[in-house]
Amino acid sequence: VSTQSTGIKVSFTCTYTKKELGADEGTIKISWKMNDEAINSQEKFETTADNFRNGIFKCVVTYGIFGDISGENTLLVRSVQHTKNVYAMNGAKVSLTCKAYGDQPTSITWNDGAKDFTKAAAEVTDSAYANYFVESVFAIASATATKSYTCKVIYNGPKEITQTTSLGVLKAVSKPTLDKFGEGATNTPSAKASLTLKTTFTSLTASGMAHATASDNKITVQLLKAGAKDPVLTHDITDGATSSYDFTLANLATSATGEYTSKVIYGSYGSTTSDPAYKVFVRAHSAATPKTVVSGSEITLTCTFEGDTVEKASWEIVGQEGELAAGDKYEILAATYKVETHSLTTTLKVKSVTATAAYKCKGIYAGDKKEVTVTHSITVLGAKLTSTAESDTVNAGSPIEITCAYEKNGEKASTVAWYKDSSVVTNGADYTIDNTKAAEQKSVLKLTKEQSKVEKNGVYKCKVTYTDVGSFEAEITIYIQSVAATVSKSYSAPGATVTLSCVFYGNLKTATSQWFKGTSESAIGTDSSYTVTPGTLDGNKRTDKLIVKTVDALDSDAYKCEIKSLKLSATQELHIISIATDPANAVAEATKTTTMSCVTSETKLVITEITWLHGAEKDKVTKGTAITSADGSNKGFKKYTSTLTITGSTTVSSTDYECVVMMPNDASFKVTSKKATFYRIGASSSSVTGYTGNYIESDGTDSAFSEKYTIIFNVFKGPGIASVTGKFVDAADKTTEVKFTAGEEAVAAEGTGAKDEKVVPYTYVPAYADQKTGKFSVEIVYTGFDKAKFTSEESIHVYSYCKTSSLPAVASGTWAPSTKVDYKGYATLTCAKGSFVEGDSVASCGSNGAFAKTTSKCSSTTGLTCGDMPSITNGYATYINSSAVKYECETGFALLSTPEIYTCDSTSGKWSIVTSSNPEGTPPMCQESTAATKRSIDFSVAFAAETEYCKDAGEDKKVEDALKTFLTKDNLVGCLTENQCEMTSYDCTWADKKLTIKFTLNQLVLLADASVLTDAADALAAATFTLTISTAEEKRTGRVKRADVSFSSGAVTSKTDTSCGAGYLSVNGACVQCPVGYGESKGACAACPKGYYSDAKSIAACTQCSDSKTTLSSGSKKADDCKDPKTLCTVPAAPENGALVPPPGSSVTDGSSITVACVSGYAVAAGMPTKFSCTGTPKAPSCYLECTLGYTEKALQDLRINPKTVTNVTKLSHEGTMHVSCESGYETECKKDYDIYTCVGDKGAPKNKITLKECTKKPVNTVVIVAVVMGLVIVALVATMLWCSSKGRKERSRSAPVAMPMEPEMDYGNEEHYEPVEETGFMSGVFGSNGRNSAKGPAIEPAGSSSGKKKGGEKETPKNESPSIYDSALGFFK
Repeated sequence: VSTQSTGIKVSFTCTYTKKELGADEGTIKISWKMNDEAINSQEKFETTADNFRNGIFKCVVTYGIFGDISGENTLLVRSVQHTKNVYAMNGAKVSLTCKAYGDQPTSITWNDGAKDFTKAAAEVTDSAYANYFVESVFAIASATATKSYTCKVIYNGPKEITQTTSLGVLKAVSKPTLDKFGEGATNTPSAKASLTLKTTFTSLTASGMAHATASDNKITVQLLKAGAKDPVLTHDITDGATSSYDFTLANLATSATGEYTSKVIYGSYGSTTSDPAYKVFVRAHSAATPKTVVSGSEITLTCTFEGDTVEKASWEIVGQEGELAAGDKYEILAATYKVETHSLTTTLKVKSVTATAAYKCKGIYAGDKKEVTVTHSITVLGAKLTSTAESDTVNAGSPIEITCAYEKNGEKASTVAWYKDSSVVTNGADYTIDNTKAAEQKSVLKLTKEQSKVEKNGVYKCKVTYTDVGSFEAEITIYIQSVAATVSKSYSAPGATVTLSCVFYGNLKTATSQWFKGTSESAIGTDSSYTVTPGTLDGNKRTDKLIVKTVDALDSDAYKCEIKSLKLSATQELHIISIATDPANAVAEATKTTTMSCVTSETKLVITEITWLHGAEKDKVTKGTAITSADGSNKGFKKYTSTLTITGSTTVSSTDYECVVMMPNDASFKVTSKKATFYRIGASSSSVTGYTGNYIESDGTDSAFSEKYTIIFNVFKGPGIASVTGKFVDAADKTTEVKFTAGEEAVAAEGTGAKDEKVVPYTYVPAYADQKTGKFSVEIVYTGFDKAKFTSEESIHVYSYCKTSSLPAVASGTWAPSTKVDYKGYATLTCAKGSFVEGDSVASCGSNGAFAKTTSKCSSTTGLTCGDMPSITNGYATYINSSAVKYECETGFALLSTPEIYTCDSTSGKWSIVTSSNPEGTPPMCQESTAATKRSIDFSVAFAAETEYCKDAGEDKKVEDALKTFLTKDNLVGCLTENQCEMTSYDCTWADKKLTIKFTLNQLVLLADASVLTDAADALAAATFTLTISTAEEKRTGRVKRADVSFSSGAVTSKTDTSCGAGYLSVNGACVQCPVGYGESKGACAACPKGYYSDAKSIAACTQCSDSKTTLSSGSKKADDCKDPKTLCTVPAAPENGALVPPPGSSVTDGSSITVACVSGYAVAAGMPTKFSCTGTPKAPSCYLECTLGYTEKALQDLRINPKTVTNVTKLSHEGTMHVSCESGYETECKKDYDIYTCVGDKGAPKNKITLKECTKKPVNTVVIVAVVMGLVIVALVATMLWCSSKGRKERSRSAPVAMPMEPEMDYGNEEHYEPVEETGFMSGVFGSNGRNSAKGPAIEPAGSSSGKKKGGEKETPKNESPSIYDSALGFFK
């Protein structure tokens, strides 16, 4: 460890082992670190030591790739740092410091020249040894003298280091003083004045500071204001002998008020501040504020005095003596001087200023009693009203004028508005306002004779609005007097109390009134018959009353009220009314109508309303009433009668009625008659219970084919039931007595307010054998009611089940259900696999228990070119034949589309249901239907008739009877014979030799089943309308000659009218809601067109796709079906004589495959595919005529054509080709063994049939015969040569072969090629064609045949087993 003093050079040497390193092992590097911080990279490190070099020095040697080794040493440099010479103000607190660096010292001692101080002393504080140093602090609590302080540090060794600090104390400086000076100067200047303040202090020279330097001679003097952040004024002094400075505050504002001090800063030595502060008060007051206000305004005036203390503030009016005091007129807020703001504010509130005046406020300062005043000038504007009427009172109908005179507001404009009782009055029909004297500050309100009415009584105001000031209102009360007599009820029933009133208008404060009856001059007073009540005055209105007690007919008279002093009187009449019913009671049979009357007493009033009430709840009767009048016994009097018509009812047995006289616009008045009882008798209702459907199913046996039911008649008890008898009339008008059984009494259904609501149920259960369609009725006799008889009827509809066993057996078919079918139900025919139902697949059950005639059968599906039609839910497809089909729906369901017959296109193999708008061939829907509220069909039929008919009621009736006979004969219109419908609205007319009959069939039952009437319409449309009308002529002999006239016509027109409930549409006579994928269109349900969709059942229209999207087809069910048209392709137009699947115009996904189907006899060109891709703007391939080939094998033989090349070919497509070969030994006209025929299908019919040409026999060639003979000679010669050669002539040389020109070979590649046999000269005739031409001619061969070539196209050469002989023969012939 080195313990060196500062300033010594220190050297560290790093010694290490040297090693020679290889080229790939790196180099040796040396680096130095101090306290782990890199400082050098040499083997030897030298530096001048100082206190910053205390710490650990380390040498690091890096041996290339082998790593590091290091050595270290610690250096501690001893040094002492201390506080430099300092100066302090006298008595200031001073701290001196001494830092000892290096190794830890053994002690630190302070000396002030007289005494040693160690860390044991209170003045010394030593820190702990850390980071190689110790800090010692010597604290001087109060510096009072200049002296030196020594710090001594002792290290081990021992070693001593000392440092000395000099402290200078400024003892001679005093605090500065701040004084006012100047002649007449005061600390209470007025605003905008100037004030000079002088500060004195001890100069540096006078302080005797021996250690002051040139920079320390600078003194800064500041003027400070209490509460201010920064000095108000600052001045620098460089002369050490200066001891005072003057501060000047110019253009004083009230903000300058406050306490001021001076501060002297002695350079870096310190500063001193004056004490106490000097107070300055700047006096000021608020400005005068003149005002213009309207009379009566409340004004507030304010004065503020600022500066030193104001001892008093007061208010007075200029020109008047004395100060104003708080009271009714004035409110003066307390005036107290506020020290914190150095101000006093006084406020005067004048509660209602009525005259122009000057208001002066006065303030007195406490210091010098100076008085300050502020004067506020107030201008007051107002107006005054006067009238032309004496005491401001006129009679109604007399004119009056009111004048408003108002003050002038200088040169500023003023406006005038008039009011009555706070409501605005304008010039017009009710008032007249004259502003022609505006220049004189006047406005006049006039009431003409017509305008002077009692409603104009009240307070009138003139409101003058002064520009920039406000508005003033002057008012006057005007009395327009009148009187009106009224009565609470001028019409009353006897016994009531009536109050008559007189309403007086005017100045009624002292006026009194009297009452007089009729022509009597004696005033009415309060007694047992009358009460006179004076009213209470309400402004200028008072209502006086006369109460007439328990009125009777004698009280009907005129009553007068009068105020004689005002000459006001009015008269009111009083009328007494009574009413009674006639008769007292009434009776009527259920559903029958009766009347009751109500009659008033005689009266002069016009009665316009008599009301009838019924039941305990006194419900008002709104229908069936009428009022008539008749003259009474007294002149001018009338009696009024109201007649009530009580319509038929089936709910209430007895009811109380009252009639009430009422007056128009007076709902509170009524005179009520005594009660009259009305009895309802007969059957209240009838019903049939116990069966499950809309009608009764029965075949008259107690079996599974019958239902049991009960007939119920609810009979009003009325005054008492004497007897009830029943009967039944069947459809054949046969009558049977029926015994009904009485049940227990019950409350009548829906009885309301009845006095006796009891009914008795009478029931009957027919035996199974008696269950027939017909009408039940009961006859009721009441006791005490003249033995009157009342009847009620109930129709019964009984139908038989249809037994499935009665249906005809169908080969390969089964009927279901297997046992029975309800009336209006269906049996369904199902065919075995491989067959379909031809004809109706269902048989309907009729009313007679028999199925409708059916000729349905099961036919083989092989006959269905277009296959099965798609099935539909709740419906079925009926095949009329193998190429025609229609859809029908089950009962309770309706076909949404117009019924149509679909046909099969044998070419495309598609049913006609597949269209461009329905490319998928989606079948129509059978939608569930609900019961209609009403359904009818209007029929019209016309007949040719030379003679006029229906010219009178008799003929009309005959034609109608003939019509009914025709409709019911042979059960033609089943709903008439089965009581399911009725014929109404019959009409018969004749014109232009044409008899026209119109009638309507109204459906009565089974309104959920549209077929009830559609079956009738179908039957009439299919039938020949024939009417046979019987006529009779009476001769003189008394005998009657009969003749029948017949009319026939097949022209029947009909129109169906179906009424549906809310939320349903009438479609094909049924009531439905449009299903998903359908929407309302022109009053019907239609599949949503392309570009639209429907996602819920409703009767709303389909929703259009958004963003210009579209759908692939109709009937889309959700928004997701909407597609971007850019991703779709439209199927192009079909070619002539062809069709496309999907059809043209359909939208398909881009890239979809489209199939071309040509009609019979047409086809696409040879090699052209029948499918193409729908992309962009596609075009379908054309359909061309096919070329037919219709030859029998015998016909081909006759043409010497090889049948094998033709018999498998019947027709060719456009541009298709075929090879036709001749028989062996025959050739074409081109001298070839075959011909090539090409089909041309686009040039019309003459070119679309191939006509084969006859082959002719090849001619006999003599050259060939000679060649054959010579060939035999050559063969003999060759044989001889061979024999000779074998006998020893082998050495004989051969003759050289003779070269002969040959036909060049043609390379046909892999193509199947047929070559004709041609004459190429003599040699060809002898040797043939080297195998290249077939002796049989060309033929259509399967793929892969060689036809004169080896496989792979290698040419076949003739065999040459003996070339020498061959060559010799050639030479011979050469």
